Amino acid sequence: VGVILLLITFLLTGVVCWPKPSPQELIRQAILAKDYETRVSLLQRALASTHAPLPDAESLLCQSLANAGQWGKVEQLLTRIECGQWSNQALVDLAQLGVQSSQWPSVEHLVAVMGERGELAEPRLAISCSLFHAQDQRENHLNAAEQLTVLCPTQSAYWWQLVRIYEKQDDDAAAIRTLESALSQPLPHHDRMAMHHQLIEHSISAGDRDRSRRLLRELRANGEHGPRLDVYLARILHLEGDVNQALVTLRPALQELGEIPEALRFRGVLWEESGELQRAVADFRRVIELTPNDEIVHFKLAQTYRRMARLDNDEAKRQLADKHYKEYLRLHQQAMRLKNLATPNN
Repeated sequence: VGVILLLITFLLTGVVCWPKPSPQELIRQAILAKDYETRVSLLQRALASTHAPLPDAESLLCQSLANAGQWGKVEQLLTRIECGQWSNQALVDLAQLGVQSSQWPSVEHLVAVMGERGELAEPRLAISCSLFHAQDQRENHLNAAEQLTVLCPTQSAYWWQLVRIYEKQDDDAAAIRTLESALSQPLPHHDRMAMHHQLIEHSISAGDRDRSRRLLRELRANGEHGPRLDVYLARILHLEGDVNQALVTLRPALQELGEIPEALRFRGVLWEESGELQRAVADFRRVIELTPNDEIVHFKLAQTYRRMARLDNDEAKRQLADKHYKEYLRLHQQAMRLKNLATPNN
């Protein structure tokens, strides 16, 4: 019996005195763990085993919880720990996960920490753009996007982002300035060509005939050709008031392009302006068959029917004009609501 008691005493002493794994060893095991529960448990043990800061364990735990969708726990941890000691990569990775999951309180916290590190200016601004967009902070969103183009002028994506912001604001002049600034940079050829096309679109939309003509010449000098350029020329001729020549120029382009709703709508406008009201109605009605929610074509069709009703004193056409105008108003109001409610993930 004494021998047994002695053995038991030795065993208990061994259990009590057995060396516990260090926090670093627990972190190493957590990195190697294949399942979420084991990884989280090991990281929590590592953090509980010492009062010293363990930034690697903290960031890995937050990352693991975020990957599992446990953002409530991530937010709780971020309020208790000092993530200013985390590595740059850990901060950026978790913030990007937060953007992907629309976890804006966590993103905002991490962005504030990133703001103290100059070397993180680019990812901080890029993540801030998503944050400000989601919070509808339009001025901050615009400022952050502009700063990105200054900081990284050879990154096409940041120029495109700024252009899209101005397009959403229907600000052709600002979009034109941005595209011209972008084209002064050594961007990839495919982005330069796409921006050149976007620049001529905005120039035509702004009614700038001279700039549009110059840009069209430059596109052709760069070897561009095809029906798209013919459509540009027809639109420029329309700006210049030469409706008949615009129709002549548009004809072969449409034969090659087929039934492109925007091109058909434009031809309908030309027919209406030249007095060919039946042809205008035919084009507008075809556009509605192809794209029923095109608010502009409903407006133009209402305008054309109203003109025909006045000429013919035709009550049926007057009713059709009212019908399409009401549909235009409905679609326009719907578009405005969606525009005001839009977020990066909606």
